[in-house]
Amino acid sequence: MNKLLKTWLRFFSLLIFLVLGGCSPHLVELTENGRQIERLKDPSQFPQCRQLALIRVLHLNSPHNSYRQAYNDLRNRVANVKGTHLYIESSITNELTTEMKGVPYQCPLNEAGQ
Repeated sequence: MNKLLKTWLRFFSLLIFLVLGGCSPHLVELTENGRQIERLKDPSQFPQCRQLALIRVLHLNSPHNSYRQAYNDLRNRVANVKGTHLYIESSITNELTTEMKGVPYQCPLNEAGQ
């Protein structure tokens, strides 16, 4: 595929995503519950934690740190689904966006460092 076509497809994909309202160019503040979400580096070390559904966020690159915005958004969403911990599955930043995928976990009290 030539470079122009790749650029056009990327732009078109981003445009569709924006129209559907999935992207947030504004500053994402952590909610009180989002602040409570802890990161898991290796979920296999915590078998008592229950895995929930994958969450995907996409943020436009902006004057704000898009990685931080995506991370804050992800933590807030984990809190919304009653997760207690977050495992970052992937994070990709290109010239237009930052996409982050994470898996929320519900861990019992005193499990995974609570």
